[in-house]
Amino acid sequence: DLKEGVLLRTIALPQGSGATGAAFLNDSIVLAANPSLNSVTPINVLAGTSGEDIAVGRFPQSVVVEGGRAFVLNADLGEFFSPDGPATVPVIDIESLTVTATIELSGENAAAGGVGSDGRLYIVNSGSFGGANGSLSVVNLTSLTEVGHHPGLGEFPGSLALGPTARAFVGSF
Repeated sequence: DLKEGVLLRTIALPQGSGATGAAFLNDSIVLAANPSLNSVTPINVLAGTSGEDIAVGRFPQSVVVEGGRAFVLNADLGEFFSPDGPATVPVIDIESLTVTATIELSGENAAAGGVGSDGRLYIVNSGSFGGANGSLSVVNLTSLTEVGHHPGLGEFPGSLALGPTARAFVGSF
């Protein structure tokens, strides 16, 4: 309870989940990413319960919710946390809690995302640590396809803030 400054409860995730990112689907359900288990877990924060894990692909790091859907940013990381290939974005219908599509990205190691004022999903791809190959992917939420890929974000970018106009602010390591 932020108003009172008190911890109300702790809800356990599956053992070994390695939780990295979470987002509210509505006023009571949170979707938490479990990178070590390649899944997300729906959590009812009011009841203090968790639902069935949803398989989403390799190493989910973040969740973005928009328009009745949750977009899970998968880094596709392998041994030593290095990318094994391009990142993917499974799309979850928040009513049925099922994966309805998967978006293929050009960048590697999807880390953070958000929906811009233009209604597109912007995703920061960290790339390989030490590779200075960070990039930005732009996804059309109607066609569920990557419509832009912009390299040149340097060394291991990992955070994103979208301004009220068509501006993206990216934090890099």
